[in-house]
Amino acid sequence: MSGLEDTLRANTGGQDPSTMQHLNIDFTDCSAPGCLSVLKEYSNIRLLSMNDCKLKSLDSLPELPNLQKLEMNDNSVTDLTVLALVAPKLRIFIAEKNKLGKDCLETLGKLPELRSVVLGDNPLVQELGGEDSWIEAVFENMSQLQFVDDEDREGNDAPDSANILSGEDEDEEDDDDDEDDDGFVENDEEEDGEGVGEDEEEEEE
Repeated sequence: MSGLEDTLRANTGGQDPSTMQHLNIDFTDCSAPGCLSVLKEYSNIRLLSMNDCKLKSLDSLPELPNLQKLEMNDNSVTDLTVLALVAPKLRIFIAEKNKLGKDCLETLGKLPELRSVVLGDNPLVQELGGEDSWIEAVFENMSQLQFVDDEDREGNDAPDSANILSGEDEDEEDDDDDEDDDGFVENDEEEDGEGVGEDEEEEEE
């Protein structure tokens, strides 16, 4: 039995893998080729954490159609191509201290629901101009993003992961837009009403 299988058995406690939504395999040795294929039984997970797992490749990652958050810091992954195929609903991707170059942005750009990435301490930082400009370059490459390394486009702190996963941050922006639009319409109506009243008074005189 592999180290990953041991970890899965210990973490699930006999629970049916298909019913689990969160899975943490941090610090498990996943360096063997094809190691991640055993996760196919966990096809309904929404959150997957595999920090410091000696990962070099994600190629054996199975389809995880409901995965929304993937955290994989401190590994040696160089290619993310498989993510566009197996995790179409991914909203948060955290992968500091890997070996990701700027080419990975092409794959991440194919994830329509992706809203937040954390990619510091990867080769792409220098490839995109260094600490002063790489975050802006990532935003320019992926229009769907709202947050890079826990900041929005104006440098404000990102909300909690739970808000990003639920889409509450997007709902709030929509509500603000609606309020502004409604206010504008109401003001026009009031101004129109005042104008009509004045005309009637002048006619009576």
